[in-house]
Amino acid sequence: MEPLVHAYRSSTARAGSAEPLVHATIMTYMLLLLTAAVLNLTAPQWVSRNAPAEQLAATGAKSLSIPPSDSADARSVSRCISRGLMLDINDNPVINRVRAEMGCGCRVPDVYEPHETPTVCAIVQSFNHEQNVEKIAQALIKNPSVQEIIICEDGSTDSSMDKWMEQLRDHKHFIVISNNLHETRCYNRAMRMSSAEYFILMQDDDLPPESNGDEDSENTTPSLNWVSHALELFDADPKLGVVSGFIGQMWDGQDKGFEFGEQTSDHGGTRKGKTLRIPFLSSRTLHPFMYVECAWIAPLFIRSESLHRLGGLDVGLFNAGEPGVWQDCVLSYAAWTAGWRVGVYDSNFQRGVGGHGSASSSSKVKLRGIVWKKAKDAVDQRYDRAYIHQHVLSLNNQTLPRFESDGQSS
Repeated sequence: MEPLVHAYRSSTARAGSAEPLVHATIMTYMLLLLTAAVLNLTAPQWVSRNAPAEQLAATGAKSLSIPPSDSADARSVSRCISRGLMLDINDNPVINRVRAEMGCGCRVPDVYEPHETPTVCAIVQSFNHEQNVEKIAQALIKNPSVQEIIICEDGSTDSSMDKWMEQLRDHKHFIVISNNLHETRCYNRAMRMSSAEYFILMQDDDLPPESNGDEDSENTTPSLNWVSHALELFDADPKLGVVSGFIGQMWDGQDKGFEFGEQTSDHGGTRKGKTLRIPFLSSRTLHPFMYVECAWIAPLFIRSESLHRLGGLDVGLFNAGEPGVWQDCVLSYAAWTAGWRVGVYDSNFQRGVGGHGSASSSSKVKLRGIVWKKAKDAVDQRYDRAYIHQHVLSLNNQTLPRFESDGQSS
């Protein structure tokens, strides 16, 4: 203490006429230090409510963590707090406790007036296909079955962004900008934005039919545009959760794949060529349709109820910047396992216009292979593919009329 007193006297002695000001400044500073020390000793300790139980017990704070015995998981609680309650967890005791503790009504913020809620939202993943922007935009704008358009503009270096802005001037449409996240994360973000009943996942290298698919093709009748056609399929089967407008795939017991659709398999991999014709018809539309193990993107239609119950596309399998190879099959197997159905019909899209971006170089093709194996391994480990295969075969044979080569159903 004596050295401090000596130092204090020396400093004030050198201050001269400013000695009263120096005294006041030093005394004020010491008083503030003393006050802070007292408050620190007497004030309660602030601890995160998600801190470990022993730390919470020492402070008397309540925890928001979920005991192991509770049936809901942390994701359910998070969904309650941030996005609103789903019908199937309204009576969950964990959710009820969280609502009581937080004073949380868990209401989803209103986005639309009831009469504005879209039935169909088309979501387009965009990256460096500026030459296709106008055709895609006009096909969607002119389609009466599409009420909302969301563009996932993922860092294009051409003029795609400017062209989307020029085409989509209506307040009902949105452009979401990101930097090379790739489609799995971009699609999820866009779907969370929308309150639509159905989503269409599209890509900017695939062109919708200009006349909305009303042409009379080799084995269809002109009656429905490509969107209303899919909606008819959903109406005909309330359990239908996912529908491809491109290709559906089945596998045999030796893991050999069979592709069904009306178009060429041009997805950028090594397997190309004419796919097998869809051998069944929808009893509602009388157009080719069948249930399949995996529905390929794009276009890929998803019923929003099934998407919400499945938790969206699985971003855990794909790093940011990686192509979402087999994201459609991961979703399809998850849907079958959760009690939904997956199918395929022909939407008459023009595929690969301007080239597939994720197959534009040898390094990208190699990355596709790595990501595909990661996703396929996850599917093999998670789901009983043999059971799903047999279930799909039975469902087709028992519920759908066959399409005969002479154009007649049986």
